[in-house]
Amino acid sequence: MKKWIIALAITFTPVNSDAQPLHNPIPKEFHGVFATKISECKFPYEDRVISISSNGVHYYEGDDYLIMGIEFGGSSTKSGKLVPLFNGRFTGRNETKLLGEMNVRMEMETPNLLIRYALNDDGVPDPHPSDIWVRCPSTTE
Repeated sequence: MKKWIIALAITFTPVNSDAQPLHNPIPKEFHGVFATKISECKFPYEDRVISISSNGVHYYEGDDYLIMGIEFGGSSTKSGKLVPLFNGRFTGRNETKLLGEMNVRMEMETPNLLIRYALNDDGVPDPHPSDIWVRCPSTTE
């Protein structure tokens, strides 16, 4: 009798073939390759170039992987105009092999200008951007 019950339980255990990630992916508007200046796009393995995918921000000798993300539209910290915004919590490992967690806001000021701000514990962005990058030509997904 016990063997029959176990077999029946295995037979009817639902399997989710469309497993979802544990976070909201980074919005597609942010995907691509960015550099501090257009001229830096020629050097993809330099520390001034980053690549953004649905799960993280990838850069020379380090990566920041998305743990939790919240996408929303709102006013840019820099210009006040409505732009795509993305708040995310990332964990990263860089060349020092240290793991760290950070909360950031990314704003797409124009389709080709990406600004990243650090967020404090209350979720308020630092008034000065941490990083400003321009999109490298032909890198939209």
